[in-house]
Amino acid sequence: MLLFNRNASYSYYQSMQQSTWDKSITDTGTTAATSIETETETETRTKTEADSALATEENKSHTGSVSVGTGDEYLDEIIEIAGYSYDARQDIFISNMKPWQRYIGYCRLFDEAAAPLGMIIDCEPITFDYLNEKWMIGLWKGQYDLVSGGEIGLYKSNGLVYQSVNDKELLDMSYTIKKNGKKLFSRKAKHWWLTGFKLGEFAEPNELTMDICLKLKDVNMRNAFLAGMRKVGYNEHELAVEDNSVSFTFDIPKTAQPWTRTRLTDQLIQRKNKFLCEKYQEITGSEGTVQERLKLLEKQDPRMYKKVKKIGKRTPSLEAWMEVLMTALIIIIFLRANTVRLQPLSVES
Repeated sequence: MLLFNRNASYSYYQSMQQSTWDKSITDTGTTAATSIETETETETRTKTEADSALATEENKSHTGSVSVGTGDEYLDEIIEIAGYSYDARQDIFISNMKPWQRYIGYCRLFDEAAAPLGMIIDCEPITFDYLNEKWMIGLWKGQYDLVSGGEIGLYKSNGLVYQSVNDKELLDMSYTIKKNGKKLFSRKAKHWWLTGFKLGEFAEPNELTMDICLKLKDVNMRNAFLAGMRKVGYNEHELAVEDNSVSFTFDIPKTAQPWTRTRLTDQLIQRKNKFLCEKYQEITGSEGTVQERLKLLEKQDPRMYKKVKKIGKRTPSLEAWMEVLMTALIIIIFLRANTVRLQPLSVES
């Protein structure tokens, strides 16, 4: 996250140094001016180091990682506009504390729209009542077009849709996501939307597992959440409870999945996603920094580069909603046509 403008800071300190120099020449001469200039440079360096430390601490509190940023300001700005930061230590993209998605909230239609938009992901919404309000902790994992990863989201209902919780309601969350038992990455932070997406990685949703730990606010919230877990089908032996923390593994979802996910559509969309990931690997290779890889991708395949900027985007735009509706209409027509064609065969048999 860009917390200050380095060019503006440099210009400010440069002008401050020049002002100090001019005043020193007038008051005490060249020797005194040199001394004051040296002190100013020291103060400037100290302040810059303090700003850098502050930026690191804010990034750490917002993302749960101190290794954030690609090293390219312009690229970081693009990623930040999309609502994310880059964790160089794990080579993953992670959600910021206050991205635009926080003000959109959540509704089931977003999950229904995921598959038509190229995202084959398992969903697990767990609802519970706490402090006379309806809460939801949502779990997601799978293939998000060009990236593979998972999410934990914390929301409250206002009667129509779920809204993201406020800063006082954040929870300590952590998870480790594995592909066929091998660790991809881990996330840990006090957050409302804990995410991680690995670019160019391909996985089927059933190949991914998330080992999750959630620290609830108090014993009442813990018990309410456990009741919600049992309601959707989790058994006692699948849950580990310690004080107000609950640990479990999100593997095979126990709740009903979006109706837009069928075996046929999953196969078709995943075939496309696998092709994109393989093409990304072919273009960028496995060496070099992320900015080098993305700049190479932008040059050789601008359309794929645009997809990268939509990492993890399950909240469709108006244009995307039209695509979803058209796709749904085609699926319905296809299913109806096949049903009509099969009916006479069933009667004859």
